[in-house]
Amino acid sequence: MATIPNIFTDAAAQSFALCKWIAREIGLDVKTLTVDYYALVRWEDSLAAVGHSSKPFGPSKEGFLMYRYTGRRAFGLKYWSPGYFRLKAGVCYHYTDALDRTFKSYVQLLGGGCIGCRRVQTADRPHAFELILSDKRSLQLAASSEKDASDWLQAILQVVSQGHREDVEAPNCVSACLIQAANRLFICHEYLETNQVYCLEKANIQDICSVVIDPDGGPYCVLEFESVEATESCGDWVLYFESAAELYKFTSSLRSVWQEMFQVPLSCSELSDPVLLRHCSLQASKERTAKIGRAHV
Repeated sequence: MATIPNIFTDAAAQSFALCKWIAREIGLDVKTLTVDYYALVRWEDSLAAVGHSSKPFGPSKEGFLMYRYTGRRAFGLKYWSPGYFRLKAGVCYHYTDALDRTFKSYVQLLGGGCIGCRRVQTADRPHAFELILSDKRSLQLAASSEKDASDWLQAILQVVSQGHREDVEAPNCVSACLIQAANRLFICHEYLETNQVYCLEKANIQDICSVVIDPDGGPYCVLEFESVEATESCGDWVLYFESAAELYKFTSSLRSVWQEMFQVPLSCSELSDPVLLRHCSLQASKERTAKIGRAHV
């Protein structure tokens, strides 16, 4: 199995779980998989960065799910029942059916109302997961298929991760793992406790048309794609790295793969959009301040 850059050599379970997940995502044998790059980054959509996101506070999703509450304060809601759920603007609404205009209940995913989300292997229904609520209850949900459960988990986890951010001015900037493998890029959340990985976004390297960097050498870059259909998000990617050296390692790896694919250099330019430049510079500055603060704790 391929080794992964920037992962502790003794983290065998973490390394294997990550490689297994990537292999399953792209349909390769895990033994033939090569991971070219791995790092922890902050990621956001470039349109969200300048205030044009069509997905405020994360993705939207809706559909029928079975549900029940568990915990000391669940009272009479401990039995599985059908319901229609709608995730929108950081809130998970519960309706009786899809035509209802008035919700029965809701869970505020932002602001500390939900402190986590995870798979439930011990539930008496398949494809189950749960929202861990701040009032000591858990809302367990069960989908009709494994794919639907994974889609719900990815959407909810993206919203919950934003709820724990310190920077409220950048609601779409989230901490995540950046992985480059098999001519693809993945943005994902990795949970070491359960060895589970959830994909937030992915793209083919062949769809990247340019790498844009800070003219003053800030530790971030913008990946520009050929079209908005190239990714699931609204626009290009902004990636904030731990250091300028880490940014260089990533862009070098990316350009090497691009050169091998197309036999021409990948376009690289300096960021000139004044609005995006100001936003990214401010965000990078806040990341540096937060890093210094953590170092002194």
